[in-house]
Order: sequence, then C-alpha cells, then structure tokens
Amino acid sequence: MVKDELIKLSDEKFKQFAQKLTPDTKYKFLGVKVPIVKQMAKNLAKKGDFSFLNEIHEYYEEYLLHGFLIAFAKFDKNKTFSLLNEFLDYVDNWATCDSLAASLKPFFRKNMEETFEFLTSCLKSTKTYKIRFSVVSFLDNFIDEKYIDKIISLTKEIKSEEYYINMAISWLYAEIIVKIPNKIISLIESKTLPKFIQNKSIQKAIESFRVSEEQKQYLKSLKIK
Repeated sequence: MVKDELIKLSDEKFKQFAQKLTPDTKYKFLGVKVPIVKQMAKNLAKKGDFSFLNEIHEYYEEYLLHGFLIAFAKFDKNKTFSLLNEFLDYVDNWATCDSLAASLKPFFRKNMEETFEFLTSCLKSTKTYKIRFSVVSFLDNFIDEKYIDKIISLTKEIKSEEYYINMAISWLYAEIIVKIPNKIISLIESKTLPKFIQNKSIQKAIESFRVSEEQKQYLKSLKIK
C-alpha cells in the first residue's frame, strides 16, 4: 500500500521541521519530503494506478500525494475538476494548498476558461483553503489584461478574518501592483481595502526590485495608519 511506503520513508528530523512550518493542519505528519511525495505521485500516474484516490487518508503526506496525483493524472478535464473540487474540501493547510496550485499550472493553462470558472465557484466556499487555492491560482495563472479586472472585482469582495486568505489576497495584489499597476492603483489609493490587506500588499510590492524607488515612496504614503 502507498501508506506503507510513505511510513517507510518517514524522517523524524524532517517531521519536526515540517510540523513547525505547517502549524495550521490537523493531520499527522510522517516526515516525508515533498519531492519524494511528488515523485511517488508521478510514478502512480505513469502506471495508471489511481486506487490511492479511493483510500481513507490519515497523514498529511497522504493528502499531499492525493493532490499531486490528481494534478499528474491524464484524466479528462471534467473529471479532474470534479476530483479537485471534492479534494479541496479536505485541504486544511497552506502548504498542501499552494503546492497543489503550483502542480496544476500546466493543466490550468491548457483550460483557462474552464479553470477561471472553476476558481470563481470555489470563492463561494466557506472553506478557508478552497478560497486561498483560488486566489493563489489567480496569482499563478491569470495576471494579464484579459482577466485582471475580473480578478480584482472578485477578490475585493472577499470578507474574511482568516490570515491565510488575507495573506493570499495581499500577495496577489502586490504582484498586480508590480506587473499591471494601472489596474489596481486606484483601489489602493482609495484606502477602502481592509487595513491588513492594504498594508501587506504595499509591503510586498515595495520589497520587489521591479518597483522603482519613486514608486516605493508613493506606495508607502498609501499605507493605512
């Protein structure tokens, strides 16, 4: 069984590190490094062995592998979106969420319209990491002229006290400030965003080497005190 293989690969030292890095999960850690879990998923996908998707999971690494296996499988797009929608309800930490989003880039970019529709529907969820997954996926794939206005409109309506949601939105806005500033500067200037998102977006943008010193000084003046 895949679980048995993961248990054999456990590393106590790495387990302690991973637990500290990912404090927001309720799942138990084995201590298997992400590249190893990812390679296991690729091997299963290559063999066409997807029985693991139907198994009951106990460990953090099992959920991580489950997500990677969905990403690496060559299912038709409807099945991939269906499996993904179901799986996201079990994601309870930023690391699994963001790793999954990154691994799905090739699939998402082949199916942009369907992906945008799927991510938009996920924003209606009450699940913290389903919402974060959408925001992170917007960041990874949709910062361009075609989608940017829709993304800003959708995300500015999110009202949450969840740190990991608000950090993702801030990260997204910072990247927009850097890449397409004319699309978001009026929103930043209005100071209508929640204080945390406003200030964190500015902070992250200022940290970029792609922003001029003059722009940085102006952005600093827009922080909410």
